[in-house]
Amino acid sequence: MYITIYGVKQRVNQLIKEQIKFASDKFGNTNYNEEWLAILGEEFGELTKAVNMVRLHPQGPPEQKDDIKRELVQIMAVSLRWLNSIKD
Repeated sequence: MYITIYGVKQRVNQLIKEQIKFASDKFGNTNYNEEWLAILGEEFGELTKAVNMVRLHPQGPPEQKDDIKRELVQIMAVSLRWLNSIKD
């Protein structure tokens, strides 16, 4: 199955594709839902931390918001990799 993301800005789509390639090259793939869930949970935890940092320190460095974007891209990449790993 090949998944295309419609309605997503081209730059965001490119960032997701790059993250999928990076993660696939670095970590390989798994066919176990439990592993995907753990990976996704870890990424969600990092997103939660990034959001809390912006909320608690609104005058903090501007790159704090970049952390939120980066974690969202990683969540999308993990979600798409997991979905693609499920056999029809």
